[in-house]
Amino acid sequence: MEFKIFIIRREVNTYKLLRQWVPLKFCTDIVELVIQPQEKDVMIWNAALDGCFTTKSAYNLIRKQRNSSMVLRTIWSDWIPLKLVVLGWKLIDGFLPLDSVVQRHGISLASMLFWCGDGAHIFVEGSIAKQVWSYFAARLGIPFLCHSFFRSLLMQWILSAPKGSGDHLRCGLPMIIAWFIWHAWNEAKFDGIPLKSDTIIFSVNKFLHALGVACEFPKGRLVGDVDFFLAAFFRIKPSITREIISVAWKPPPPGCFKLSTDTSLVKGKASAGGLVRDHLGRMVFAFL
Repeated sequence: MEFKIFIIRREVNTYKLLRQWVPLKFCTDIVELVIQPQEKDVMIWNAALDGCFTTKSAYNLIRKQRNSSMVLRTIWSDWIPLKLVVLGWKLIDGFLPLDSVVQRHGISLASMLFWCGDGAHIFVEGSIAKQVWSYFAARLGIPFLCHSFFRSLLMQWILSAPKGSGDHLRCGLPMIIAWFIWHAWNEAKFDGIPLKSDTIIFSVNKFLHALGVACEFPKGRLVGDVDFFLAAFFRIKPSITREIISVAWKPPPPGCFKLSTDTSLVKGKASAGGLVRDHLGRMVFAFL
């Protein structure tokens, strides 16, 4: 007897017979199965709720998942240029091509600056970095603490922002500061330009001013920091009020005709059309 016929018939001694061929822990599950002989067998993908296979669900089975990070969620803000966000992400996860990171992969480097190999020293612990961070922390009323990692410094700034303000100035400013520290460090290493905290501070302020002029700082991003020394230069994006205007076609006087036209421009292609109607609204002719 075929196995499927055996299961469908559900003989009285089905359970006993199953135990002869199937491990005991599976017998109960098999007996309780509801089988519809008239329906065709369908393959079920258990990794998806709807039972359908997708590449995404297969990838989720094999990839190593980790808990969601509030720091990583916060830095991906739409008002911060993407290159600055990517720099912060690489710095947090240790992917930035620092001398110390490159050397861990077996490549020996001779640093031109005595401090340039360590990321924590460049961005957080170094004297230049401390001067920059203490300057902006004082301007925003954030206590200046000595950190050993960029992640912990970033967490302090994020937690200082009002709750629910993931795109607040305090959440994005560390990415901007880190970018200009990185830029100045590379200029000092490869171009021989002296590394100065005043230069980095000036570059950050200039960048913030440009964002403010571009109306990238609505009121929500400055909650609690309206007295920030650059806030006076920020242009708050004006609210747009839309007025609904009723438009209706008015017939011409008797014995006259009215020409109505319209044009459109879509993806560089222009088109036009129109029609002529009499005083009763009847179309005389149209063109396109």
